[in-house]
Amino acid sequence: MHRCSPLSALLYLWLERQEKVIFHLNDLLSMRRLAAALVMLFLVCNATSAAAIQQALSSSEIEKGKFCILRVSPTELHPSEKTTVRITLKNMGNRSAYRVSAEVLAEKLKGAPVKVVGNARKSVGDYPYYAVGTDREVTVEFDFFVERNATPTVYEIPLCVYWTNDFESETAERSDILYFGLRVSGVAAQSEIDILNVSTDPEVLVPGGTGRITVEMQNVGKARIRTLNAVLRTERTPFTPLNGDLEVHFREIAPGERFIAEFHIAVEHHASEVADRIYYELPLV
Repeated sequence: MHRCSPLSALLYLWLERQEKVIFHLNDLLSMRRLAAALVMLFLVCNATSAAAIQQALSSSEIEKGKFCILRVSPTELHPSEKTTVRITLKNMGNRSAYRVSAEVLAEKLKGAPVKVVGNARKSVGDYPYYAVGTDREVTVEFDFFVERNATPTVYEIPLCVYWTNDFESETAERSDILYFGLRVSGVAAQSEIDILNVSTDPEVLVPGGTGRITVEMQNVGKARIRTLNAVLRTERTPFTPLNGDLEVHFREIAPGERFIAEFHIAVEHHASEVADRIYYELPLV
């Protein structure tokens, strides 16, 4: 009869607890080989634990940077113009996100000629929980306006994404600030009229006299103007049209082209003579 040492008995019981195939101690390997097998098992367990830890760390990193910007369209804006920009986001995390919203950080755009118009924060995803599944793309739209004198360059627009990890949770996660570029061109994309100069002949119009008002204009936009009517308004002033109305018609004005509108007027006799000169502002529409 073989007698087993306490260590052998302990190993026997451990194998039995793990529901392994149990062999009689007579069939076991030598103690040296058994010890080597246990060392190998220890190394395998350690390697498995390390892999699990690494996977957990990777999952945590993905969770932190959950959303990214995939596409932006259009990417070119123009002065004096409001444009709807579509931003496509992707959930890069390993789980679905709920109550998802995206916000253009308007406070970081202070002083910039590119302004977000309307709501700066909008919900995205599937209603009613505004859910975005893992590896899924969603698109959000924002309106931007570019000031007329904006410097032509690329402006970095800051965006932040908010979400919860459970549709019942009230604790919101927040992404790092994501940036996308919008290029501002030097001229307006649509047709736009700029008044270059206004003159009168004679220089000083006198009561009871007549004269001509000349307005020099330019199409400073990028689009061709097919038709244009320039109308000089003289309501509540001592000026009246002379031999006709105060409307001039134009056709086919190319981008960058200059053109002149002339208006012939008469000055009423009762116009004020209190001062040497009185200036009137006449709207041109």
